[in-house]
Amino acid sequence: MVEDTKLIIIDEFFTKHQYLKILLDSKKNWELRPKSVYKDLKDSFYVKECVEHIGKKLNKSISLYRAYSHGFRRDLLPGIHKDVNATHTALFFVNDVYDPNWLGGTIVYTDKPNYVEFKSNRMVIFESGLDHTGTPLLCDDFRIQCIWKINIV
Repeated sequence: MVEDTKLIIIDEFFTKHQYLKILLDSKKNWELRPKSVYKDLKDSFYVKECVEHIGKKLNKSISLYRAYSHGFRRDLLPGIHKDVNATHTALFFVNDVYDPNWLGGTIVYTDKPNYVEFKSNRMVIFESGLDHTGTPLLCDDFRIQCIWKINIV
């Protein structure tokens, strides 16, 4: 685990059972958008079980503002942005097959730019007010992520 006060990175975040459920769910029920796929995560697995798991991993009390998933392809040029409506963003990397040469990680700007490599079953948690961006993807697959906008109490 890599942790500072603004950015936390935890590998092998979910149990094998939880990760498999997320992975299988990532194969269906997408809303097609011009350069991405999207879906709200409203199932109790995401809004209750996963949120409780995040809280236990952080050893903190958390509440959920919103949960969703998206997938981006290589032709998307991500922009630097901040998240709103929650104190923290929990960004989970889903794909089970992913080559580091494809890039597609995330940059989170604390006092310096922090490139977080895309890695299966990796959770990145950061203060929502921090600038961040995905990086261009160098393959034809989708980079799938689940996002929880959470409030740490």
